[in-house]
Order: sequence, then structure tokens, then C-alpha cells
Amino acid sequence: MTDVQLGLFRETCFGKLLDFQDLKLQPQLVHCLLLREISHSIPKEIWFDVSGFGLRFSIAEFAVVTGLKCSGEFDTSTIPSSDSNSLIKKYFNSCSKVTREDIETCFLGQKADCDEDTVKIGILYVLGLFFFTSSKDKVISETYLAIVDSGLWDSYDWGKDLFDVTLQNLKGRLFGADDSESDYFFYRILGFPLALQVWFYECCGYCDGVFACRSVSTIPRMLSWHSSIAHTFKKLNMELLSLSASQVFVLLLFSLLLFCFYYDFIPFNLFSFYVFYLSVEAAQC
Repeated sequence: MTDVQLGLFRETCFGKLLDFQDLKLQPQLVHCLLLREISHSIPKEIWFDVSGFGLRFSIAEFAVVTGLKCSGEFDTSTIPSSDSNSLIKKYFNSCSKVTREDIETCFLGQKADCDEDTVKIGILYVLGLFFFTSSKDKVISETYLAIVDSGLWDSYDWGKDLFDVTLQNLKGRLFGADDSESDYFFYRILGFPLALQVWFYECCGYCDGVFACRSVSTIPRMLSWHSSIAHTFKKLNMELLSLSASQVFVLLLFSLLLFCFYYDFIPFNLFSFYVFYLSVEAAQC
């Protein structure tokens, strides 16, 4: 992208991603957490047992980590029909269905007709190859193509869709599995598991300098961290098991703070802070 195109991209709801640092996905950390998943009755959350504490990951935490819009209702009647999609006609006319690979090829190898089209294809690239991870032959939703082509990307609640896909691929994935290193098996997590990883980094101060390094403090939180090292299952598993109660308490406190941020609530004291948290929990049960 040229400087002009980067400037246009920065003005979109995805613009902050230009500040994303080198942060490597740690599949073994996600695996360690999934081995500690505990059963509960709330469908839109996933809970983990770390050192005897129940830790929750919900759309509230997901919103703060990713910075994506996770609330509101998008008016689908404003989406134009696929027949009027100029991006498809210009750049994907030969494709019966537009896949992630098609988007990647177009973005990296084909020069768009104008700066606006380059930005639109860049947004599709971010959606298809960064957030909604999948195999390269995965078809891009016609709805998403239409939203981007029509310039409605800032209004759409991408975070709700992405959280649902991510949670569906995380929840219950390893119930009953053994954490023994001898039990190797392969599975793929679609969606955006990096959000779960960053959430754990943010919650547990012990992670800073051990699993990754925090260089800034900003929202979305995934811009705060960097790490280019893939840690082994043995190291991660031992570190998680050895977390002290005080280290995990920081995690619980962070979860409460995220609740206040997500629901735009400022407590007058710690008691009202806790009562608000419990009231929201009760309302969701």
C-alpha cells in the first residue's frame, strides 16, 4: 500500500492494526488453557480452572482485546445485493466463489484501479486471513463482500460474528482429554484464538517477560504485546500449574475491570464494583 492508501486504511475500524507488533500465536498455550476448561451453564462464555480459580472469557474480554465492535444490531436491509458488487466484477469475475486464497492473491499480486479499491481489498485481506482464520479454500461470505464493497464496514459488528466463531471452536474442544505429552493429536481452531492468548497475557502479569513482552498499554490490548518465540507445551504447562493464588487474583481483578469497561460502568467503591459484577452474572444465567 502507498502512504495515501495506508492513511485511508487507518481511518477505518481496522486502522489500528497498522500498529500491530510481531506477536506469534502460541497454539500450545491455547491448548494448555483448553485442557483446563470447566463446565458451566452460560452458553456465550468459556471458563478455565487455573490454580483452583475459575476464569472467564466472554465477549466483554474479546471486545477489549480485539477492539472490534461487539454490540448493537446492524441493519441488514442496507446491504446491497451481490449483483451490484463492483469488487467482484472488477477483481473476482472469474471466480464462482471468492475464497481466502483469491483475496490473498489479489491483495498481494494485483494492483487495484484506485486507492479506495485497494483499501477495500485490504479490509477483506484482514478479515479473511487475519481474523477469520481457516483453510485457504474457505469461501468468503457474500454478505461480508457486500458490506466491504458498499463501505459499511465501520457500522458492522464484526466482533460479534468473530467471537461466535471463535467460541464455537474453543468451547468443549478438549473435555476429557489428558494433558500428558504422550497424547498428541491434531485439531484446528478457526476464528481468532489469538484473542484468548492475549487475554491471558493481560490478566496474568507473570506472563510479561516470560511468554511475551508488553511494550505499550493501549486498547485494543492485542497491540500491547510482542513475541516471536513459540514456547513448548512442557514449559507452558509447568508455568500454568505453578501460578500462585496472588498471580491468579490479578487475573480475576482484570476480568472485573473489563466488565466495567464493556458495560460503561464506573464503581464508587470496590463493594459496588463486586455487586455490579454479580448482578450481571446473575442476569446472564
